Amino acid sequence: MAEAGRRDGLRTAASARRQQRLARIATAARQLPPRLLDSVDRGGLLLRQALRAADDARAAAAYRAAAGDVPRPLHADWWWRPEPWTRPVSCPERPAPANGTEWAPQVKICHDAGTAAAGTAISAALVQTRGGGRAPAPFAITLDCAGMCDASFVSLVFGLPARVLDGLWRGHLIAMHAVIAPCPEVAVFARLNLRSGPNCPQIVRRVQVSAAGAPVLCEFDLHGSLPVVRGVDEIWCDLIFARPAAARIEIADVSFARRPRARF
Repeated sequence: MAEAGRRDGLRTAASARRQQRLARIATAARQLPPRLLDSVDRGGLLLRQALRAADDARAAAAYRAAAGDVPRPLHADWWWRPEPWTRPVSCPERPAPANGTEWAPQVKICHDAGTAAAGTAISAALVQTRGGGRAPAPFAITLDCAGMCDASFVSLVFGLPARVLDGLWRGHLIAMHAVIAPCPEVAVFARLNLRSGPNCPQIVRRVQVSAAGAPVLCEFDLHGSLPVVRGVDEIWCDLIFARPAAARIEIADVSFARRPRARF
């Protein structure tokens, strides 16, 4: 008890000394000329701005590194990770998104919730969180489908950058790498869309999500789908979750790459 009382006394004395120092500083500051105080304020502002700029530069470098740190197949000549997995988005949480809502550049959410049953309220949410180390991406996306019980599907639509069209031909494969937390009651599909004028060939693949949530790879062979005469105007990929009901789906990473197919 005596030892505890001594420690309390020491803490009280230290606190009193701090208060006295602060009081002396405040008294001295009141005696300084206003012009000098203004210069001190400006100096502090400049220091804060410099520190903020340094933090922003470090963050930008980390985001650029994340955008380039993409799983790449052998001989890949193009790769891309969508922005919500590489940097903070302006609206990290989007509750009750309408069908076709653009959530981030080149990323939309589509669904048919509220159409199967008239008057059904949509209370789903698309949330960006910090990555938990399960994937190389610094951010992760959680799709909370709590209010989509009548939906037959919900999908994330990725508009692939125009660079993927440069030099594209029938000898290419488009690969999608994804890290998705297991959700046994939800079937997952990936659909590549190749718009060429009025035509839009599609390639659909089942995404086999592992029980351990390991990375999965889907490859789309363009050999039988790419138009021979006319080039491709636009490519996008739908990551589709069938019958999501009230599922909570965590997508730790998504990225795309292009490589030449093997020649036989």
